[in-house]
Amino acid sequence: MAIYKFPPKQEVYDLINQANPGLTKPLTATNCVLANPVVIAGAVYPASNSSIVVSPAPGNNDYIGKQTLKYNRRDLSKMFRGITVLVKKYATRAPTTANQLAFTIYELLPDINRLYGLNLTEDDVNTGNILRGSTLENGQYTTTVTVTTKATSLAYIGSFALKWLNTPQSLVDMITSLDLDGRKYPGGNLFDETHLPILSGEAYRLDFTQTLTNVGYLPPVLAKQNFSWNSTWINLMAACCAAINTASGGRTNLRSYVGGENYKTHPGSLVGMQFQVVALPSTEFPELNSRFYNRCMIVFVPDDCPWAVGHILHHYNV
Repeated sequence: MAIYKFPPKQEVYDLINQANPGLTKPLTATNCVLANPVVIAGAVYPASNSSIVVSPAPGNNDYIGKQTLKYNRRDLSKMFRGITVLVKKYATRAPTTANQLAFTIYELLPDINRLYGLNLTEDDVNTGNILRGSTLENGQYTTTVTVTTKATSLAYIGSFALKWLNTPQSLVDMITSLDLDGRKYPGGNLFDETHLPILSGEAYRLDFTQTLTNVGYLPPVLAKQNFSWNSTWINLMAACCAAINTASGGRTNLRSYVGGENYKTHPGSLVGMQFQVVALPSTEFPELNSRFYNRCMIVFVPDDCPWAVGHILHHYNV
């Protein structure tokens, strides 16, 4: 929570207006100009430690003349006496050596203000480099620097120690999109009368080990490719299609090689589709059932298929 909410210049104008309620018009940056403040030597609190000259802004007719005022700038040396200002923050630059830059002081001003309720700006303090360093604290790099105020700061004098401690990357910083779209089914998540049948689930639960054993061919691991429609593959795919059609209770009418057919012109035809055989578990296809099977033959339904979407999954063991 901010203790000092407003920029230093606005704070000075507010101090003047509060102390002088008889002003015909409040002083603002539009009608008055603030000179650089000056330290009052030897001042001891509660005596004011600074003076400043206020004069009319050029071209403004609200006031004439100028006036010297006294006020207290906040002394950061006293505010943080015995305290090291600590900012824990992941260094996105990921410095790998001690002399590489982690942050500049200016880059950490928003964090300092948020943590300590201040309103420091680049007009108030001098910048400086915070290097990664070689000091470790709980396994993380840390560096301490001194932050000094500018002589022209309207609200602050003094200095303070600033300690930066690297931290692991925060999910708060990394995950900025909080509303998730959710998993998208093949063909989209709008399940109306226009949505094509999804084949991915039709064969997922089936065990094709015996079906392929009966055909006499358990396909080895193969990269994605077109079917070679020789007699072995025709018999193999015909047996798989029959097993899926029976298990679906009539929802599917899949067919392997039939002369003159292809998936674009004949619903149910696998001609023209590609396939791949993967060993399980698979990092490429983590959704496959590696708990009970060590192989899966995937038939990829092309995006331009007019009658179905998804993949046809044939799990088996070798």
